[in-house]
Amino acid sequence: TIINHLQPFPGADKLRVFSGLGGPVGSLLAQKMPMEVETVIMPSAVRSEDKTRVLEALGEEREVDTIYVGAAGNALSALDGWRAESFPVTHQMSVQFGDDRYRCIHFRVALTSPGVRSSLKSLSVRVPASIDHNTFPALLAADSLINKCRVSDDGDITVLRQSETTRRSDRPPSYFQLSVLYADDLPRSLSPFVRKALQEAARVAYELRYTISQHDITHSVDDPSQTAIEIAESLSFDNVRLVNAMSAYGFAPPPGTP
Repeated sequence: TIINHLQPFPGADKLRVFSGLGGPVGSLLAQKMPMEVETVIMPSAVRSEDKTRVLEALGEEREVDTIYVGAAGNALSALDGWRAESFPVTHQMSVQFGDDRYRCIHFRVALTSPGVRSSLKSLSVRVPASIDHNTFPALLAADSLINKCRVSDDGDITVLRQSETTRRSDRPPSYFQLSVLYADDLPRSLSPFVRKALQEAARVAYELRYTISQHDITHSVDDPSQTAIEIAESLSFDNVRLVNAMSAYGFAPPPGTP
């Protein structure tokens, strides 16, 4: 292509691939970038294999400060088979789970695995601040992504505050749905990341909800799992102002329900 005949771009410090068909072009442009790149941005529209192709085109000799791989979805697969020997040295990768940047908790995970060579130094993860049955799977997905990065058990997980430039009035109140602790997909053991995410979500929540649904009819609420008990005992609702017991939307308890 004509790109092959271009001179390098010595002053470029940002590479953006914003097209679902932009992988091949992005790979060629990546080869023209200088040895130090500030940001590489590849949102969810870019296929995971194209993201891999762009990173391989940058090569192990380049250094990238931050890679943004967009919201959840194929952002997860962006780290499948992360290859330290062919990807650039990357100080941070940023992933957002959920669409609302004002209703999120920001974590920075230091990827320090002794004895394991890694070209990725830290992972920046934004997860929903409101925890319910829709957003809890995002926590598990983020945890899966962290595991793909081979984080050591003592890896540092830091909670970062929401942007101070965002007015509090612009942030919808967050809530914690207590019934997630009865969820069928609650793992038998939770990683340090998921535990810290739940604890931080509880700490910043404005509302504590318990939503009654068909699940409460078919499952015993008097016998929570040991994992649920341990999590419940670790939660602190310092900022809760509203405590709400409610029925799920459209749920009508059968006649005679105790």
